[in-house]
Amino acid sequence: MQQDFNIIKMHFNSPLHLSKGKEDAYDSSEKFLHSDTLQSAIFACAIELFGNEVANKDFFKSFQVSSAFPFYDEIYFLPKPQKDFNIFETDKLKSKEIKKIKRTDFLSKEHFEKVLNGQKIDFESEKAKSNCYADAFEKEAEDFSIFKSETNQRVTIPRLIDSDTTPFYMDRLYFREKAGLYFILQISEEKNKTKILAALHHLGENGVGTDKNVGQGSFDITESTIKIDLPENTGMYCNLSLFCPNSKEQTPSLNESYYSLLKRGGWIASPNNQNHGSWRKKSIYMFGEGSVFKSKEKPQGKICDLKPEILEKDTNPHSVWRDGRGLFLPMKLI
Repeated sequence: MQQDFNIIKMHFNSPLHLSKGKEDAYDSSEKFLHSDTLQSAIFACAIELFGNEVANKDFFKSFQVSSAFPFYDEIYFLPKPQKDFNIFETDKLKSKEIKKIKRTDFLSKEHFEKVLNGQKIDFESEKAKSNCYADAFEKEAEDFSIFKSETNQRVTIPRLIDSDTTPFYMDRLYFREKAGLYFILQISEEKNKTKILAALHHLGENGVGTDKNVGQGSFDITESTIKIDLPENTGMYCNLSLFCPNSKEQTPSLNESYYSLLKRGGWIASPNNQNHGSWRKKSIYMFGEGSVFKSKEKPQGKICDLKPEILEKDTNPHSVWRDGRGLFLPMKLI
């Protein structure tokens, strides 16, 4: 059963650094953009363009995004499902190749579909066709590198005259031609589509990630669609975004699920009050991309308010929403 998904392709015009959430750790960049960060960034741009009366919680709830994953031309990558079984036929492989496979974070859409439908990927027979099953960010895969990673030394300039400068290193990603990040965009209220796309164009001009104020992370967007071959409802679901369970829905059986947990927090980005940018959100743990859950019904998730106590006492308090609604696809067990 094939299903169409609307996607947005991000074509970067400048280098990109995506924080891993560790304070002052710039020497390594994430290779993709988490869904909650992307959703909040689009919403913040909508507030700048249309104001709070239009860009309110109903507007925030009217659309949903997956995390933004790599693509090259018409080859789209998706997160490798976090299963403890071996999704590759590895009987004839050397130990070095097996280790490389285990380090793989992404699969091409075609190989991802095989895993969803309960099929193994034959490493040997598919090897001659492409390296799409392999991690596109491995140095060994230079013939199919989506980007190159470059680390440069920088210094922080202190505000106090008598203070010393502090050197640090920043890892920046440079995407090759025809490559970038893409994400699934689902809009429940079609009347908001024009405003959401306007906010996305505005976000592209402003940039995402670190050092947006010097032009880093800027991008253009194009709309497209992809078809994903899905199995019938099997009671197992694979997640393409961050996920925070809703207390009212049936909690997935974690004993029969495979998942990672990520701590989400960070600094507040408030278009209406720049002073709020020095305040940190409350922290919350979410299930990571590629998590696989056993559940009778497709998990839904919830939107969380991470407003800190200091903001509640502010003269102009506002919510700090973080999207934990999962974007799940049905999956067969191998």
